[in-house]
Amino acid sequence: MPEHATARGGVAPQPSLLERTKALHPLLNEQAPLAEAQGRLTDATIRALDEAGLFGFYMPRCFGGSELWPMEALEVIEALSYSDASTAWVAMALQVAGGTAAAYLVPSAAKEIFGERIPLIAGQGAPFGRADIVPGGYRLSGHYGYGSGALHSSWLHTGGLVHENGQPRTVPNTRNPDARIFITRTVDAQLKENWDVLGLIATGSVDYVIKDLFVPEEFTHWQNAKRPHQGGDLYRLGISGLSTSGHTGFALGVARRALDEIAALAVASKRPSPLAERRF
Repeated sequence: MPEHATARGGVAPQPSLLERTKALHPLLNEQAPLAEAQGRLTDATIRALDEAGLFGFYMPRCFGGSELWPMEALEVIEALSYSDASTAWVAMALQVAGGTAAAYLVPSAAKEIFGERIPLIAGQGAPFGRADIVPGGYRLSGHYGYGSGALHSSWLHTGGLVHENGQPRTVPNTRNPDARIFITRTVDAQLKENWDVLGLIATGSVDYVIKDLFVPEEFTHWQNAKRPHQGGDLYRLGISGLSTSGHTGFALGVARRALDEIAALAVASKRPSPLAERRF
């Protein structure tokens, strides 16, 4: 049933994606310390997100996703980040990478990746890599940071600058560099597991390295693509447009949780201040 469908014939309506997200709060809150201790989301969290449909909110409906509008997605991410910031960050990163790949890849590649079920796609879309044109595709190499969600992924979404005859190629009729996104299997990259930070530890935002990997043309799309092969007008926003609603929702949820935590602590009159004794 679509997210906003009305039940008929006495059948109870299914909870909306936002309602299902809010219902996960106790579990996500419980799993957060465990995830922080291991430096990645727990299996229980990943399973709960999957069962709730949270790995499909930016996915085209033709592949079983919800194809949420930006405001709806913002509210879902806000609810997630209120429960646990790392969980929300990973879900957002996976959805932007996966949803845009499903929309912008040509149909043959999109069906191969998304035809049976929604996979987890993570990675770094900034064009830090180099992609040399070869027959049928590209040879991609690069070292990438901030691969949020990569430890849970089966595919990577990776940026690179296209080179032709040893020189950077520009987009026709412009002086802009030809920056593309390359969708590759995670097993073809080397994950560094070097995420050693103070905050958002459980995002597992590791570095990864790709070395001289052949990527067929059909498994790439222009970084600034805004004309989807699959899905509707949502994808005319492009990667940056979809990312904006996710980042905004993330910030709102974290801020609201911080205010609520401070308000709960402020009712105590203990000295020294309980705020000094809490680890945030």
